[in-house]
Amino acid sequence: MLLRYITSKTLTIVLLVEWLISIIYSYFIIPPRVDDGYYLMPALSVANGYPPGIFFGEEFRSLFFILPTQPFINGLFLSLISLFGFEFDIYSYRLLNFIVTIIVLIFITFLLNDITKSHKYHNLTTNIFLIIISLTPFATNFYVNRPENMGLLLLFLAIYLVNRISFYKKNELSLMFSIGILIGITATIHPNFTLFSSIIFLIAGYKFFINDSTKKSRILMFSIGLILPITIFSSWILYNFEIASDQLLNRIDEISHPGSFISIPESFSVIF
Repeated sequence: MLLRYITSKTLTIVLLVEWLISIIYSYFIIPPRVDDGYYLMPALSVANGYPPGIFFGEEFRSLFFILPTQPFINGLFLSLISLFGFEFDIYSYRLLNFIVTIIVLIFITFLLNDITKSHKYHNLTTNIFLIIISLTPFATNFYVNRPENMGLLLLFLAIYLVNRISFYKKNELSLMFSIGILIGITATIHPNFTLFSSIIFLIAGYKFFINDSTKKSRILMFSIGLILPITIFSSWILYNFEIASDQLLNRIDEISHPGSFISIPESFSVIF
């Protein structure tokens, strides 16, 4: 009886609903944390037509002590939703992370079911996963607008496409390009994901490059997709090398003096 329940689809749905309630509760009730402020300012600067950075008085300084990819994407998202009447506030700022977190849980659930669908107890893996992550730091940090959730989504999407490429022969070149793009962007999201994306690159390399039957066109499209976001990211770092090198070496005092970082509510007015 117990085995039937813990391997049932009903339990999967119950666990997903509980996670959904937690995500919605955290979005509307739990106040922002300090890390939200660090990723807020560069996102707001992008939303207002500037590179990821912050204004100190009349001076604009690009930020690199956090990697700029996630704030840049969030800033573009804020610009997009502003076209539909959304104002820049603490809810719209966290909206992308809210959406991404929900998609991550649903997508990983789908991915695990797809991988284990031939097994008699294929729901067991999914249910164990949804229970175990409630005991990890993910359960206490998923609502913080940091790059990890976006990195997870890009990483698992790349894994899914690598495993499914053989089923999409007609669109294999576009899929190869997409896989490369996903791995490339993931590598620039956060230093942790630079390592994770390298592992996925090795897996993809084994699957696509060592295989003698792999067409050169597939390898070319994968390489272009991979190199493109890394080249853009690296070019931006090199263009601002002096500032970036200082900040990436944790010399944050170069961009702000002690006590100069303002509170999160005040952040929404300083950029205008």
